[in-house]
Amino acid sequence: MATNSPKYRDFFITINEGAESYENALEIVKELNIKLYALIVHDKDILLDEEGQLLGPKKKHKHIMLEVKNPISFTAMQDRFKGAHIEIPKYKKSAYQYLLHNLPSAREKYQYPLDDIISNDIQSIKLIIESETFELFQENKFLIYIAEGVRTPYQFVKRFGLNAYKQYWQPFREMLYQLESDEEMKQDLATLMIKSTENLPF
Repeated sequence: MATNSPKYRDFFITINEGAESYENALEIVKELNIKLYALIVHDKDILLDEEGQLLGPKKKHKHIMLEVKNPISFTAMQDRFKGAHIEIPKYKKSAYQYLLHNLPSAREKYQYPLDDIISNDIQSIKLIIESETFELFQENKFLIYIAEGVRTPYQFVKRFGLNAYKQYWQPFREMLYQLESDEEMKQDLATLMIKSTENLPF
């Protein structure tokens, strides 16, 4: 007996060159009842080995972040974008940021300019990328709790997911490690960090 595929409004799509839907991806997007979309071609990515040595250029691919007005099933999107990898983004801001590699986890990758994005509303895309969302504010606050020992990394993962932990905690931890011998920081910690566990919002 067939089961109904869940329906979603937000999709993050990756299509490698050579996939069936690669060439006409934009046309497929425009056939949908779109609220907002952003498409970019990543043609400057590189492959590195485990030691960071250059292996060569990465296969050219397209990323598409799109929001539809009416929910669409996951299987219907797979049928439209044949050969593509489709994800349901947890945070739209992070998905839009990844189009440019404008994320802590992608800071070593090529940084694509905003002008490379094709969109039906580039100004909205710009605002999303540059604005601070409440979700990310919560994540950043939680990082302070981890640094203070009030919360644990596992509690962060349970609340925000493993990808968010990998994306935000590692750079934050590296920063703390570099600064832990800084005398001025030691003097300011009492006022910069939260010292009480009372009235925690999580």
